[in-house]
Amino acid sequence: MSNAFHYTEKLICIFNAKIYNSDSETDFEWMLFDEISGYIKRIGVGKPDLSGLTISNSIDIGGQRILPGLHDSHIHVSNIGREIWSCELNNCSSIKEMQERIANYCKKNPNAEWIFCAGWEQEKLGRLPNSQDLDVISDKPIFAYRICHHIAVVNKTALKLAGYNRDIKDPEGGTLDRDSNGELTGILRENAINPVMAIVLKSISKPESLIKFLKIGLKNCLESGLTSVHSNEAASWNELCTIERNKELSIRVFMASYYSSLSKNLPKYPGEQYGNLLSCDRIKIFCDGSLGGSSAAMSMHYINDEKNKGLLLMSQDELNTAVREVTAAGYRLEIHVIGDAAADAALTALETVGVDPNKRPILTHCQILRKDLLPRMRKQGVIANIQPPFLPTDTAWLHLRLPKPLLEYAYVWKTLMKEGIVCAGGSDSPVEHWNPFWGMYDAIFRPLGSRTSTEVHKPEECLTIREAVDLYTKNGAYTTRREHDLGQLKVGYLADFVVVDKDIITEPKSLLDVKVNQCWISGICKYKRL
Repeated sequence: MSNAFHYTEKLICIFNAKIYNSDSETDFEWMLFDEISGYIKRIGVGKPDLSGLTISNSIDIGGQRILPGLHDSHIHVSNIGREIWSCELNNCSSIKEMQERIANYCKKNPNAEWIFCAGWEQEKLGRLPNSQDLDVISDKPIFAYRICHHIAVVNKTALKLAGYNRDIKDPEGGTLDRDSNGELTGILRENAINPVMAIVLKSISKPESLIKFLKIGLKNCLESGLTSVHSNEAASWNELCTIERNKELSIRVFMASYYSSLSKNLPKYPGEQYGNLLSCDRIKIFCDGSLGGSSAAMSMHYINDEKNKGLLLMSQDELNTAVREVTAAGYRLEIHVIGDAAADAALTALETVGVDPNKRPILTHCQILRKDLLPRMRKQGVIANIQPPFLPTDTAWLHLRLPKPLLEYAYVWKTLMKEGIVCAGGSDSPVEHWNPFWGMYDAIFRPLGSRTSTEVHKPEECLTIREAVDLYTKNGAYTTRREHDLGQLKVGYLADFVVVDKDIITEPKSLLDVKVNQCWISGICKYKRL
């Protein structure tokens, strides 16, 4: 008697479909996969080849478009949940509107210890907010992130709790804005945010709260068509494991923790797979700030602040040490670089430490580059983790901040791809919305200053629809080193796919209003639109 174990397949056939073929412009029309193993068994055109098989379920998809499962290669899932739960300040058009929103939130949440807000932009408010704007709202501590999360404004109560006063010096890698009399204005930049945020997190990020925020964020990602998120999370591994253990992890999570959390709440070993959907193999290092906050590190001065080249958050020696420590710990690297000086410093660190290009180090954002940086990126095996939704936002004011020589290599995604550099698409949500179809739209049409604009920023850099889809599918899988079973729909790959109500391949403009009808992961339907 044989003791060999044989599992029973549960085969599902999807037919009458337009299934995206990553290798050809000829769509597949049917697909057969096993719900138990999650793998695709057969795929093709014409009449389904089901000879000799017992089919558990056949689904006529009604001619709808099917795409491989979509990846967001740079996102903050818990922050999405936290900001949905908190006071949202996105698109506030004045200081008065900002104050009204916060005041309404205070009334609805009388027991809140801290008033946590996010999403403001000084370009829309008319000026930078200050502590006095917040002091008139409440005596409770108020913390409000700019949309980029690299600047915050707080009231005097929060300043006092953090031990900030006029005599305090700026911290390394951060600044506290002051008025003409030397008094703190309440604006905190980069590392100056950390002491206040540490107190905020003690109040709002207890394990049970963090789990709640993660679940809210994951739900919203799933409903938008994301089957995999590469989520930057500070010390959240145990909470994600709890969600997976309770069978509540709805999509794949490729977690990246932070260098500041290198010894906290991490997996047992780099690359550990917990269950079928959760893993962590990389650590994020911050090299510079943000464009919106004029703190991204540049090789030239900002034209709106002639004394400012932005901020490198570490010296070159410190960055080299961080890269060396992360590599020695066995993790892959993800380095935040927005300005060209930051990209230069990150590449120097990779070269100095001798990071293996086969480890596929990731440079996240890559917004402002230089021609001389591109060959170095290719040689180091760098993946450019880009955020197309930044473009319509940033190009409204980019020319008012950066000199023309820096604009030459701003958001040059086509150029990067021609150089042989793999680009993966993400949102950096909640900085921008997590909708991956909007990201594809922005990569294709590159609208200048607003997604509704008909003007194009650098038309020569526009991607094709297939290049844009690849950003969020096969290139996302490559970024996780899972290109052998994710990111495409073919035999031997996992049945992660999305069914949408419009044919975005033949009608790319429909990316703006396409709806997700179904979302499948490992051959199981996880979301179906009512």
